[in-house]
Amino acid sequence: MSAAHHKPRTIVVAIDNSKFAEWAFNFAISIMNIETDKIVLLGVAERLNTAVYGPAFTSGHYLETAQQNIEFQTKSTLIPFGRRCKDMGLKNYSMIMTTSNHAGESIVSYCSEVHADMVVLGRRGIGAVKRVFVGSTSKHVVEHSPCHVVVVKGPEEKHDDEIKHEHTVHTIDNDAEMPTAPVAAAKEK
Repeated sequence: MSAAHHKPRTIVVAIDNSKFAEWAFNFAISIMNIETDKIVLLGVAERLNTAVYGPAFTSGHYLETAQQNIEFQTKSTLIPFGRRCKDMGLKNYSMIMTTSNHAGESIVSYCSEVHADMVVLGRRGIGAVKRVFVGSTSKHVVEHSPCHVVVVKGPEEKHDDEIKHEHTVHTIDNDAEMPTAPVAAAKEK
């Protein structure tokens, strides 16, 4: 399909400091039309929650400095991806940082605001301990997103070998007739 006939899409890519974000970025680039699609690199800086960190760490100066460090890290993560977009000759890309208590909600909200056509994110990105308390970002986005969601599983991830499901694959001929319902076997006396 030529660029002249392609409806421009807005593709949001959730970026964090993980290999999963790298895989999501690479996937988004591989499916986009470089001439017409817009790619938005979205980083979510976690907003510090004073209830979690307790009164010993909630002095105004400490929290302000810690929040600035989180935002610095988020921007520092986004910029190399933006440079890669520029180096690839992408015509329409942007880097956006949001600040939120919940990354999944922030991603969904942003996609709604910009009428995104698709959001691409890695299957994981935060540690297992945090995931227990706040839930899976990708799960939240899949369940609440206003647009298509692609959750990218990286090449290094393997299926859980401890769970074995037996299955058989049957190929059905393209010209096959509709089957007749099976007849119950007659009981022998």
